[in-house]
Amino acid sequence: MRKALLPFLFLLTVPLIGQETVKTHPVSVLIDSRPDFAEIQLDGKFIGTTPLNYRLSPGMHRIALTRKGFATWTRDLLVTDGVPTRVGGLLEQTTTQNPCPTESPSGR
Repeated sequence: MRKALLPFLFLLTVPLIGQETVKTHPVSVLIDSRPDFAEIQLDGKFIGTTPLNYRLSPGMHRIALTRKGFATWTRDLLVTDGVPTRVGGLLEQTTTQNPCPTESPSGR
């Protein structure tokens, strides 16, 4: 009976050998923009406005910064375990072709 259990116990322990549990911790990421107060979308989810210090899990993330009157700024960010990161987005102002409200079409 004892000898019959030995191979069974060996089969249970083999998958556990060589498997190390790797624990990852959230990493501090400072997200900033020029101009300030841009809305932040992280992986498609609104998380706040700039500037913002946020904790992210290591791995690849997509950041989008938006603000009225400015083009959307989007980047892929690789967060590395144990490495605090800073992201700074420079938003470009969009131009609109609106005629001057004081001018009249007839020139009078």
